[in-house]
Amino acid sequence: PRAAAHTASLTRVDAQLTTNSLTLTFQLNQPDLLQFLVGRTNDQVVQMTEAEVRSNATRIAEYVQTRVHFALDTNAPVRGVISNWPPSPLVLAREERPGEVLPAPLPLTLRWEIPATAREMELSFSLFNTVGFAALFEVLFHRGKDIPPVLQLVQSRQAMVIDLTAFQEDARAE
Repeated sequence: PRAAAHTASLTRVDAQLTTNSLTLTFQLNQPDLLQFLVGRTNDQVVQMTEAEVRSNATRIAEYVQTRVHFALDTNAPVRGVISNWPPSPLVLAREERPGEVLPAPLPLTLRWEIPATAREMELSFSLFNTVGFAALFEVLFHRGKDIPPVLQLVQSRQAMVIDLTAFQEDARAE
């Protein structure tokens, strides 16, 4: 029953950009994972079981790795290296307000090395990208302890292009 499935999602992404690497930590929403990867859909607030997370961990990792497009300059896209997946400790629920327990997002981290010669980075996410579903990503770029983070809201498949030469100069000026 497609009508009962939820139709929009906001995924938070924490981005650590340094002069030699990019680390993205996706806060994956359990209802999205259930709908797109586990095939369990309804309009209730749904939470995965520990068994579902563990049995689908490889599929989820593969799904995210293959749908995060990271490319430097005009080179072919490169897959990020995954870490701490499935998360340990595994937290499946959080209390928003007293008595209101919601599914906790599951953090999945990908990392890429950035060679000093790289001039431009292109990044896009095609997760949860189906007709009739609005997938948004709130990306918070951290670029160093004294630089305020930059928040970018992007849709699925929307490319973010980052000028690494300007970033390297800013970082050196610190």
